[in-house]
Amino acid sequence: THHTGSFDRYIAIDPSLWWDNSRLAGEAKELYGAGRFDGKRLYIGVATKPRSGRQSAFSGTMREFLGTTAVKAQNNGLVFHWKEFPEETHGTLPIPGMLEAFKVIFE
Repeated sequence: THHTGSFDRYIAIDPSLWWDNSRLAGEAKELYGAGRFDGKRLYIGVATKPRSGRQSAFSGTMREFLGTTAVKAQNNGLVFHWKEFPEETHGTLPIPGMLEAFKVIFE
């Protein structure tokens, strides 16, 4: 979010955008609305298998990010892809999520 000049492609596997009172989501909202992201690509994989006692992957924070923040970044040049994985949890998503991310983000 803060070092967009470091790489051209970014992958986030089931990011905990709600953590620390949604700090990262708030920072992204501010930065993605103001910056230019030409030539940058972002892939987010989201585990959506329900788990008792756990916050839903589609919390308000994630919905806001996918529906608003990422759209602002797309309008500023970011190529953004995301996919939900209904059979995966936060702990099981890394392998299938990374495989899908590499296929998509490196075409």
